[in-house]
Amino acid sequence: MTILPLSDITPKTHKLRTLKEAFTSGYKIPETYIIIPPTQGDLNFLNSLQDCTWLIRPSIKESKAGLYGAICRRDEIEDRVDDVLKHYNEEVDLILQVYIQSDLAGIMLSSDEVCIESVCGSGYGLTRGGIRPSTYKIKGNEVYTNVILQKKKYQMVKGRVTESQCNEFSDIPKKILNELIEMSDDFKEKIIDWCSKDEELYFLEYWPFIKKSDKMVQGTITNVNSNGEYDILVIPNADIKFYERALKSNGVISRIGGYLSHLAVICYEKNIPFIISNEEYKDGEVVFLDRDEKKVFRIGEAI
Repeated sequence: MTILPLSDITPKTHKLRTLKEAFTSGYKIPETYIIIPPTQGDLNFLNSLQDCTWLIRPSIKESKAGLYGAICRRDEIEDRVDDVLKHYNEEVDLILQVYIQSDLAGIMLSSDEVCIESVCGSGYGLTRGGIRPSTYKIKGNEVYTNVILQKKKYQMVKGRVTESQCNEFSDIPKKILNELIEMSDDFKEKIIDWCSKDEELYFLEYWPFIKKSDKMVQGTITNVNSNGEYDILVIPNADIKFYERALKSNGVISRIGGYLSHLAVICYEKNIPFIISNEEYKDGEVVFLDRDEKKVFRIGEAI
């Protein structure tokens, strides 16, 4: 295989291009290389890499990209590259990146408002939709934290978080939150994958975000374990394994997960409303999904 440092590549895909732009712009990025197939090994080069944990993922942005990657030690890289490529093809370049054992990790969407979802430790559970993250929204001079659950609102001063406000947040330290807010100005209509270690913010990758979901959709509930066609699909969590069933539905309700998980983002881009709700829904119920309000309404409820 050919392995090049990020600084030496000519990007072939948007994912690689934007990653290199962030690198050249001075954002802190873990040590990163690009693996270019075919996969005959360059063991001398692999042996020269840090003896640490590495992350392998595809350089393309496609719906199943969240499914196939690998976390491995240095001496496992060659075998794991072959495993990952089995799910794509020999033309797909791979990103090889030092895996940060993070204190915090998250995803940020910078649009007309800034939305940040974060978890303690690794961001794997967040992107896979298996946990409920802490949520922050910044719009104008207002900050909302865990807006779906708590409806708390704080005033900001010139776009910066005050010490007292920071104490109210459940996990993001003031320094990291301020850096993310500053970063959001440079990455409009982008989703940013980030993490922090010892209060150092690391930029992992970003990609364009196109929100297409309709504001309101009406349909009939079908739970994931039910037989038949899916209209409004109800799933236990936002795991990417529900990807194929979600794409066959007209809307998705997940009991837990984040609005910036891989599955949620795929649904937005495929014009499929995605809502998180821990209420119980029975097969055959008719509901309305309001994407903007992130609510599910049963027939007879006020909308």
